[in-house]
Order: sequence, then structure tokens, then C-alpha cells
Amino acid sequence: MAQQRASLDCSSDLVSNGDYNASESEINETASLPIGDQHSTVAVRAGLITTSIVLLVFSLAALVALSRTKTIPTTARTLSSSLLWFDSATMLAFAFRNMVDDSFISNLLTMFGLTMSNASFVNIAVMSFDRVICFQWPYFYIRHFTHGSYVIVYYMIIVGTIIPFIALWIDCCVTMPSFWEIRQCLLPLTTVFLASSHVICVLICIPCFVWITVIVIKNQRKERSKKDISSTISVVVCSINYGFTTIIALTFLFTACHTTIILRRTISQLLYMMNGFVDTCVYVLWFKECRYQLLNIVGVLVPALRQKIARMRNEVFDLSGAAHGATTTSNS
Repeated sequence: MAQQRASLDCSSDLVSNGDYNASESEINETASLPIGDQHSTVAVRAGLITTSIVLLVFSLAALVALSRTKTIPTTARTLSSSLLWFDSATMLAFAFRNMVDDSFISNLLTMFGLTMSNASFVNIAVMSFDRVICFQWPYFYIRHFTHGSYVIVYYMIIVGTIIPFIALWIDCCVTMPSFWEIRQCLLPLTTVFLASSHVICVLICIPCFVWITVIVIKNQRKERSKKDISSTISVVVCSINYGFTTIIALTFLFTACHTTIILRRTISQLLYMMNGFVDTCVYVLWFKECRYQLLNIVGVLVPALRQKIARMRNEVFDLSGAAHGATTTSNS
């Protein structure tokens, strides 16, 4: 009879199988595997932790480099910095989740990671809209989008998006007496919120990315410059990345009863790590001064890069042009 109920209701299937207890379910799944498969699972978790730490260090280094820039507009620096914070928090939460066995802490880390990843999606939607206005109406953008009020509106959008979700899943974790009841409370909440927010953000991002591509192509003359090509490639990569991530996330949300928790966690963490890496490369390292500052940080450990750093400093701050102008003025 319990098996018949499970076949009619996915939630019943999860409860009857004990899958609402995330960590215990994963331990049971791992324990039931052959010895070789158990070692493979441990190796996968170790690989995820190591990859998360490497990407986290990369994101934090990019954040430090971004904070040291002087010529990047305040709005762009604020949006890129917050994106790095959200991506770093997501990777940190999922890395710690692979290290703990307590079910309650695992649930908290999972929900915190999902909240931060959702905030990064909202951040990307705002940034894509910001870039479209900057590309399409540059003078309007300079007049209205480069002062502090726009940053305040941005923070209001982020806070207004994540605070209700945080309040709801904290309420589930505090009020529900058992672990499986917590998971039963979290499942519909996570499905509805993440599905709606991810779809809305992607429906904003992809048209904006396509619009930027059209603008770049229209502005080309006889021959495409290297900058135009790289901008177009970055836009295409972003569109594919965020669309693919949303499709996979929706698939797991609506087919949770048909896949193992180990598979869902592994693939979702890989997707969010890939998002963090793409976000850092496209939205932060897009700025040449930020690339220079990041190379400057790496140059402390790699002295061979100092000559390249000096050349890049001249390009970023146009020191050679300034020196040439000063020499010409003194001679005249």
C-alpha cells in the first residue's frame, strides 16, 4: 500500500524512501554501493571540494583586483563586485556541504547556496539590462545611470528578491519538528521560487545578450575588430551558459523523485561552479584595468610576469602617450 501511494505522489515517494534527509540519504546510497563505487563517490566529493576552493580563490583574487581599479565606473564596479560576492558565497556553501554529515546543517548550507545562486542570477539580469542601456543609449546612460541612486535601486531589487525566500525557508527549518518534514516543506518552496526566478532572469538576460550582439555587429564597419569579436563571443557564451543552467535546474526540480540525491548535488554544484567561473571571466575580466590588477597580484608570485605587467600598465593608463605629450610641450 505504501508503494502504491509512492507511485501516485512524488512527495510520498521521497518521504517513504527517506530522501528528505539529505545527508543520511546520501550516506545510505553510498553505503549500498560496491566498494569501488564508494571510492568513486568519495573521489567525486573530494574533486568538488578542491574545484570549489580553486574557483573561490580565483573569484576572491578577481574581487581584490576589481576593488583596486580607478577608471572603472562606480556602477559597473558595484554590480561586478556584488556578483563576485554571490558566486563566492555559493561555492563556499556547497564546498562546506560536501564536508558535513549533519542533516540539519546540510539543509541550511543547501538553502543558503541556492539563495546566493539565485541572487547571482538576479544580479546578472540587472547587469544585462544595464549593459543594453549603456550600449544602445550611451548619453542617456551617462546622465541617469552613473550616480548613487541607481545603485540603491539595484540593492532594493536584490533584497526584495531574496529576503522573502530566506524568511520562508528559515521558517521551514525552525518550525518543522523532523528532518523529513523540513525537506517536505522546502521542496515545493524551492521548486516554485527557483523555477520562477530562474526563468524570469533568463528571459531578461538572453534577449539583452542578443540585443548587445546586434549592436556590436551593427557598429562594425568594413572589418570586425578583435574587441568586437571577443564581445560577441562573450555574449554567446553567456546566453548558452545561463540557458543551459536553467534547463538543467528545472529538470532536477521537477524530476527529483526519479534521480538520486548524489547525482543532483554533483551536477548542480558543477553547474553553479561553471556559472561562477563564467561570471568572473565575462563580467569582471571584461575590464582591461581589472585584468591588469589581477595580473599584478599574480606577478607577486611569478616575477617573470613583471615585464608584461609594465607593458599592460602603459596600455591601461596610456602612460606612453602622456609622456610623449609632456615631451612635446616642453620642447615647444
